[in-house]
Amino acid sequence: MLKKYTSVFNHKLIVLIFRLITKMKILLYSFKNVSKNVAFSFLLWLGGLAFSSFDLIAQQVDDFCGTKEVDDRTFEKLPWFGDNDYLREILDSCGYFQDTPDSTKVLFRVPVQLFVYRDRNNKKGFNDLQVKRVVQELNYFNTVNNTGFLYYILPIKYVRNKRRLKMGYRIEAPIQTYFRRVDECVNVHLINSLQKKKLFGRSIFVRGSYNYFTEAVILSKNSSSTSLAHEIGHFLGLHHPHRNWTKGKCRQEAVSRTRTYDGCFKKGVICEQSGDGLCDTPAEPDLTGRVSDDCEYTDNQLTDNWGDKYLPATDNIMSYPEPRSCREKFTLGQIAVMVYTAREKNIEAWHAPKYKNAAQNAYIFDKYEPDDNREMATLLHLGKTQIHTFHKCYLGKENKDLDTDIDWYSFEVKDVKSSEIEIRTYPSKIAYSSIELVLFSNGGLEIEKATPKSNEQIVGTTLKVKELSRGKYFLRIMKMKKSESPIISGYKIEMTKKNSYKKP
Repeated sequence: MLKKYTSVFNHKLIVLIFRLITKMKILLYSFKNVSKNVAFSFLLWLGGLAFSSFDLIAQQVDDFCGTKEVDDRTFEKLPWFGDNDYLREILDSCGYFQDTPDSTKVLFRVPVQLFVYRDRNNKKGFNDLQVKRVVQELNYFNTVNNTGFLYYILPIKYVRNKRRLKMGYRIEAPIQTYFRRVDECVNVHLINSLQKKKLFGRSIFVRGSYNYFTEAVILSKNSSSTSLAHEIGHFLGLHHPHRNWTKGKCRQEAVSRTRTYDGCFKKGVICEQSGDGLCDTPAEPDLTGRVSDDCEYTDNQLTDNWGDKYLPATDNIMSYPEPRSCREKFTLGQIAVMVYTAREKNIEAWHAPKYKNAAQNAYIFDKYEPDDNREMATLLHLGKTQIHTFHKCYLGKENKDLDTDIDWYSFEVKDVKSSEIEIRTYPSKIAYSSIELVLFSNGGLEIEKATPKSNEQIVGTTLKVKELSRGKYFLRIMKMKKSESPIISGYKIEMTKKNSYKKP
């Protein structure tokens, strides 16, 4: 059997090595202004990456998450391996159970650096509205699961290169994410598609992946609403519940939560040492093709190696059900793993309870973020009050925090003509910022401006427009003064009007 494929394998191997050598020559040329040690180190890494890709060929590959499973030796070093009580202690130590966990319990506010890949005309790739949706979905699933994590984005870095919209999984993606990354945050690359090319068989398109070496997430445009939460779960130490499910009795997770090892040179409860190492995530096979449109598990005759039928949770965010809309939950064990990993990173600015007074935490952001450009504008509703903050962005220990000083809104006039519209910003419970309001037409024409008055700290700033025609409008609110204080600032905003003139 081996001889049958030898010539084909050798041919493809030669072609691949030739391509690698060609790319290395190009890279060496690009390193002409870089020290030889840096260039040589990178090429050694690239060579190792190339050889490791052959190992990936033999592994199970799917078109949903391209994250490689960790090896058993690494897995066995986890502090909760064989001792899930350790995870309970983690949550106890951070006060997770002191009050009833709810959406207001925030333990970490984590910065995310987005790299958005587009063509030069900004027509292909993620648009800014899609970017906003991805970030808000990430925060939604963390909020409803009371994980204690919220995420805010740093200024987006746009990569305008048509050739990078589609990336190869094994070499191109690691190279791009290696050279485009920011320290002390989650690096997320948004591209059109990520492709796994195989030496044998058809190539596979991956919806999302986390690279353990570059510590970067790549998300394809066809990803689901939970894909980013899934991949950041890997970043924070989570594994797939179906890990090693085809690997035999000594490595497969048992369905029973109390079954212990009998042989295999192992002792203890199996669910604490196999699968994802968490006993509160049920043992499961790869759920691809085993879940109905109603999120019901369908492979009812499949058993583990001890003869017990699988009873998986089809709603776990780290699992592989299809449709992906079934995924919506993290377990307490998974939350504890994420908390442990975040604490181990030892980045003080991530910790939400940095000050005893929560209002002093400069990284607190409002639920409408991101909204710092027209495409991400927040919808302003008539007669409904919104509370917004101007938070700071953490850029690392070596850099000064960045102020976010612009918010955008949009609203629509549906009548032929409206009467006077009043948009007012005024102080909330947090420090009030000096604010300028500017109203624009859908085409970008400035219609009206309101600047701060001497008594704005008491009455706020008001913009009045006597009459607006039917159509869409945009409002820009800008903080006028930079703040050196760690105290968060913000405002309330409300839009009102007297009446409308209907079309006769």
